[in-house]
Amino acid sequence: VALQEFTVKNGTSSGSTIGPMLSANLGIRTVDLGITQWAMHSIRETCSVEDIDSMLRICQGFYRYFVEVDNSFIEA
Repeated sequence: VALQEFTVKNGTSSGSTIGPMLSANLGIRTVDLGITQWAMHSIRETCSVEDIDSMLRICQGFYRYFVEVDNSFIEA
């Protein structure tokens, strides 16, 4: 599955999600992820069918191997 990491540079404005707020306020480990969309919040959002398939495979793998991966992390 192809992945792309995106980081907004400090001092540059950009949209956000509720992920950082939930992470800070819930007190649980979180991951904020999603597929790329063009024209988000417009009347016609556009994304690739391949991206939807990739996200499905990522989620399936995450839940299939969660316990193994989770146990490999050392809590700070």
